[in-house]
Formats: sequence, C-alpha cells, structure tokens
Amino acid sequence: MDPLTFRLYETIGEALPTGPLPRAYAVADLRDLSGWKSQLEAAERLTRVGALPDNRLLGLYTDRRPAASGGIWDRVRAVQQFDAALSERSAEAVARTLPAAWAQMREAQLEVSFATLFHDRLEDIALTGPAAAIKAEMGLLSPAYEQVAAGLSPDALEGADALQGVDLRLLRGVALGDMTGLPAGAAPDGAVTRAIYDAFSGPLSGPVTGPVTGPVSGTAPRPEWITMARNGQLGEALLATLAALHDGAGGDSRALREALGTLRALGLEDTARRAALQILLLDRTP
Repeated sequence: MDPLTFRLYETIGEALPTGPLPRAYAVADLRDLSGWKSQLEAAERLTRVGALPDNRLLGLYTDRRPAASGGIWDRVRAVQQFDAALSERSAEAVARTLPAAWAQMREAQLEVSFATLFHDRLEDIALTGPAAAIKAEMGLLSPAYEQVAAGLSPDALEGADALQGVDLRLLRGVALGDMTGLPAGAAPDGAVTRAIYDAFSGPLSGPVTGPVTGPVSGTAPRPEWITMARNGQLGEALLATLAALHDGAGGDSRALREALGTLRALGLEDTARRAALQILLLDRTP
C-alpha cells in the first residue's frame, strides 16, 4: 500500500480501513469524514506513540455520548464519568469513577496520556484507599513526577498493583535523580531494576539541562554515542540510544543501563527519568 493508492480507493468510494495499515494512515480517520468510532480508534493508536496531543484524544472521548457498550465504548463512558466527577469537585464521585477509568486506560496502554491530562485536576482532591494509590501512580507518570515523588509515603502506595514489589526508595531516587536514599547494600536484585539503579548512581559524565531540579548523578554513558554527539551526529546518537532503550525495556539490562546513562549525559535528564519510571510502573511485556 502507498498513499496514492490509498487515496484512489477513497476517491472511488471504497475507502480502506486503516487498522491493518501502517500507523501513518490512521491520520486519515481523524477527519469528520470518518465515523466517531474510527476517529476514536485512530486517536488512541496515534496518542499511544505520542503522535497526537493528549487533549485531542480527550476532546474525542467527550465529544458525544456513546450509544453502544463493550470495547472502546466502555472506555469512553468511563472517561466521561470520571471527567464529570472531576468537574463536580466531588471526592466521593472521583473515588467511585477513577478506578474504572484507570483500568480502561491501562487496558488501552494510555496510562501516561491519562495521567498527563488529569493529574493536575486531581491534585487538590483528597482521596483514600485504591483511588489514592491510583492518584499516586498517575502522579509518577505525569510531568509532575518529581514533586509527587518527594511527597510520597508508603501508605499512599497501598492498593496500587503496579507498585507492588517496587521499592519506594528506588522510585523516589529515579524521580529525583539521586540514589543516595538507597544505599548500595540495598540495591534491587532484578536485572532491569538494578540497571535503572546503576544508571542513576555514580558521577554524571556530561551537562544536565531541562526542567528538573535537585542533585543529579549517573552512570557512565556509552562512549561511542557521546563521541558521535560531540562530532555533530547528535541525531544519530539519539536514535542509537533510543533503540537501546527499547531493547532495555524488553529486558536487556546492559542496553537499558547504557541508554539511560547516555540520555543523562546528553542533557536529557527529564527524558531519562520519565522513561525509567514508565519501565518500572508499566507492564509492556508481550
């Protein structure tokens, strides 16, 4: 399939479904020519990889009332109910609707977008129990992860499935870029968690820039990637680093450690921290 053939089919009234096609074709379903369900599916597909603003997805979710049930319609309904509860500023309504909405977004692998959209609106609503644990998890996945981690307590994490077995000190160390709160003798045993711990321990080899504060430390980066960046091949170095990060998220601990260390050395501290938190909190195992 190529774009010209795709448009020709559309011109003769035989528009092709974009689901089986490469992701770029999903953009065609965002037009008003497509039905609401097709627009929703395309928006989720693009938002999942960061190719569509989160607010665009929320706008489609809240565009109208779902007339069916099951699948994506249950997700739309759950998000609409949660959004209405937030607008009412009712802690009881939020506590009742948040777990269902969060479960639906986890199923669609859209947790980061959901956290980015709603965490700020949740911040001043006092929650307890499972809803409070979800709020804490959302905070760690949102742009405000640093402030959230600084105020986390063990009680706030009770009931969050994704946080079971994850050391609070490790989460806080990643979010703040400082592992001094987790002594070497208490370093995690798992290959992936140990790689993340190592990436945020030791002296940092390069400058740090970006919207983060607090002390910064890190492991040595991959030397050849740093050399590429210094030789004017920053884009190539980043592509290699991100490929290694992908492998690391799949279980390659060495690739993960080197990728996170390189990101930090190149000044992408915020990217390194958020990537590490997402690897710790999100289950993306095939």
